[in-house]
Amino acid sequence: MDEDSTENIRVVCRVRPLDNESNEIPAAVSYHADGQGLTLDGAYGDKQYRFTKVLTPKSNQFDVYEEVAAPLLDSVLSGINCAIIAYGQTGSGKTHTMQG
Repeated sequence: MDEDSTENIRVVCRVRPLDNESNEIPAAVSYHADGQGLTLDGAYGDKQYRFTKVLTPKSNQFDVYEEVAAPLLDSVLSGINCAIIAYGQTGSGKTHTMQG
């Protein structure tokens, strides 16, 4: 996010890697080359989703920080209110993403 950005809301999707103990068979996920979309291949057809940014399972905590938190620091230090909200189902990695 650059200084001239007028974006008020950004939606970043982080796809966590499956753990080795998971017995679930995940839906096939394909990532769009532009880094802003993903497609879920499900039983009822493909569903495409668009986001400000998609972080793949190869993304680490530093990538999340650089994409989400770092751009907000200058705003916060300038007195502008900011919030980061993590949303997802139980066990999807929200706490891990927020705490590292």
